[in-house]
Amino acid sequence: MAAVILEVIQGEAGVRPLDPDYVVRVRRICDLNHALLIVDEVQTGIGRTGAWFSFQRDDLAPGVTPDIVTFAKGVAGGFPMGGAIAFGQDLSDLFTPGSHGSTFAGNPLGAAAALATLDVIEEDGLVANAEERGRQLREGIDGCGNPLYVGTRGRGLLDAVQLAHPCAHAVMEWALGHGLIVNAVAPDALRLAPPLIIDADDVDEAVDVLSRVPADLPDD
Repeated sequence: MAAVILEVIQGEAGVRPLDPDYVVRVRRICDLNHALLIVDEVQTGIGRTGAWFSFQRDDLAPGVTPDIVTFAKGVAGGFPMGGAIAFGQDLSDLFTPGSHGSTFAGNPLGAAAALATLDVIEEDGLVANAEERGRQLREGIDGCGNPLYVGTRGRGLLDAVQLAHPCAHAVMEWALGHGLIVNAVAPDALRLAPPLIIDADDVDEAVDVLSRVPADLPDD
């Protein structure tokens, strides 16, 4: 059986959301050709994008349900764990004991860490917090007046800042020296992925640091 694997937001490519119409068309093509649609939510899942999974957002994948979802990273609060969710009994039946294995995926400590992490995310409203704080972060950067920033993109707390020239590593080093960790995900883009527990004051502090980054830093 064939399958299409995609990220609804391409993380390593610079936090680039796919066009929602494209995702809908991929789902339709998979259905027409009896192929599976597998959505990689390793970076985007477990509340990161302001929804439990990015495909659940109508502004990213309207009405689309994948056949399989992969997840990892945030699910166990930093402890190594990963897994997959299959939708429907027919697909679930394909995963028989011993047919799919992972060193860390199903061990008792990892499972306990994951259950505790999911409980905290649910009880503390961290999915909604990711949506609110992400919007605050993007709007703050867009409105800070620094000519180095020509736009923001992303969802929830998986965001990127587009730079006016390719100086991402210099910006990253400057920000680190002023107490803020950002990721130079591309020569002309910064990735911002703060913890889901970030509060409004933390976001304001981050925006203040970014607003003071010199616009004439050297290119990478």
